[in-house]
Amino acid sequence: HFTKAEMEVETARPYFFGDIGFWAERTEVHKAAYQGQVSVLCQSHTYTCSVGNVEFNPMLSSRTTSPLHEACMAGVIAESVMLVIAKGASLEAYDLYYGTPLHVACASRHLECVKVLLNAGVQVDATRLYETPLHHAAKSNNVDMIELLVEFGANIYSCGNPLSLQQLRRIALRTMLGTRAVDLVTSLDIPNRIISYLLHQ
Repeated sequence: HFTKAEMEVETARPYFFGDIGFWAERTEVHKAAYQGQVSVLCQSHTYTCSVGNVEFNPMLSSRTTSPLHEACMAGVIAESVMLVIAKGASLEAYDLYYGTPLHVACASRHLECVKVLLNAGVQVDATRLYETPLHHAAKSNNVDMIELLVEFGANIYSCGNPLSLQQLRRIALRTMLGTRAVDLVTSLDIPNRIISYLLHQ
């Protein structure tokens, strides 16, 4: 079992998450999740009795992440992800930098972790800055992961680049003018440059 001292956050030695990471303060649970130490995670049962427990669902900030995020990032063994979830970790814990655990698992290219999360009921279309886990899978050209996400209902039409206000206004105007949009726009008393934009010229 962990001692109280072992469970305290380490502030003297920050940890850097390689390619997709940041400085974070970590507990022994974070370390065990990242390193896939299932036996250590199993010993932490006295510290978890509900979904809202602190060790598996810490308050997230620019310097902290959840054990589930770390388990998905490392992807050492999918069993550690399963165990952290079983301990009550929130599937939708939102990290400031990388979104949900599913975003992290997809960006880290850990297919087995993605399977575990999806089977556990994670939201497949969760967004971070308009990007879904499917966007991450597509960026890494991971066909198996893409197919898996789609099988679980991922929206293939989800747009990672939202329309600008200018584009939205053009759509609204053309919708309002209907089939006569071309004739009516050209008759408006506005600069030719704007007319060209409204007509997609």
